[in-house]
Amino acid sequence: MTTDDRLEPDWKARYQALKARLTSFCDALGFRNALGEARAALAAASEQEAALRTRLAKLEAKLNLYKRILPRPEVVTALLPERAAAFRQSPPEDAALAREAAFAQESTAYATAQQVGAPPGADHVEIAGLSWWVPRDDRRGGGLADRVVAGKWLPIADILRTREAIANGVMLDIGANIGLTSVTRVVAGDMDLVYAAEPAPDNYVCLVKNVIENGLRGVVMPDCLAISDQDGSGPFLLSGSIGGHALSNAGTVEVATRRLDTWISELHIPAASIRYVKVDTQGRESHVLAGAGALLERSGVVWELEFSPRHLRRAQRKPQDLIAQMQSSFSHFIDLNPEAPGRRLRPIGELAEGLVYLQESFTNLLAYRSSATS
Repeated sequence: MTTDDRLEPDWKARYQALKARLTSFCDALGFRNALGEARAALAAASEQEAALRTRLAKLEAKLNLYKRILPRPEVVTALLPERAAAFRQSPPEDAALAREAAFAQESTAYATAQQVGAPPGADHVEIAGLSWWVPRDDRRGGGLADRVVAGKWLPIADILRTREAIANGVMLDIGANIGLTSVTRVVAGDMDLVYAAEPAPDNYVCLVKNVIENGLRGVVMPDCLAISDQDGSGPFLLSGSIGGHALSNAGTVEVATRRLDTWISELHIPAASIRYVKVDTQGRESHVLAGAGALLERSGVVWELEFSPRHLRRAQRKPQDLIAQMQSSFSHFIDLNPEAPGRRLRPIGELAEGLVYLQESFTNLLAYRSSATS
């Protein structure tokens, strides 16, 4: 056995031991590095979490502030029964009776509707102390009539979204349906007088009954006609929903039509007292504005218009036509859709940009003219 042979096992063992120690050291070093990185990541995540929690707390505080300053639908709903009872139980004032008599002289439809019963198949419901007759329709789930009859719905939230701009004076309810907005607004104390236009025969009869049964003679004056851009008459299409009737060349019922300026003049509506105009005419909003040149000249009047590209095209108007009309008549607008993008109050020049998000959907717009900047 040579000396090298005696040294070889020892050398090999030392080599293997050194290699094992090096491997163990590298493993430990890698683990410590990984552990350090994990700890750093955890610390960074903890900082991010703390920052997010701080931001969330601020947002929750701001949300609570908004909740405190926003009007609540349940407050109006709770007050309506007592106010509705007061209207029904109080005899009409002399001024209201005189106003109703003068209105009946001009609106023969009103005088006639008072003498007829409810339309066949109409439902009667009481909601928040208010009496409602609702015409028969297909009662499609989620439709207007179904929401009223089955869901006991009133447009309280919609009314509250506009209250910052609407209070007292005269309201024009164009496309009044059965009076859900106008009757509720008067009883809630928002408006002094309402002149309402509704062309659908069954809707109109129910509207008249709802006005009378809620003690609003001479306070809400309902007329049976369609407001458009022509004085005369036109074909009217009855829908399967009480909210879907509209002037249309495909219509089989002939209804009276008036320009808004003509209607105001014929009924001797005090134009200087008009504060609010609600227009829901199934795509004929552009036609309504075209016949309202004189009223549009008055500042301080707030307009609420439905904007539905689909219904506008069906009425042979482009959405851009209505946008152009509004931009020539108003200075500011509010998109009442709570999920609409952008600021709530915007200059009318941003209207087209603000409505880009609409495709086949619709929204309601509040618009007015003011020299104040937004």
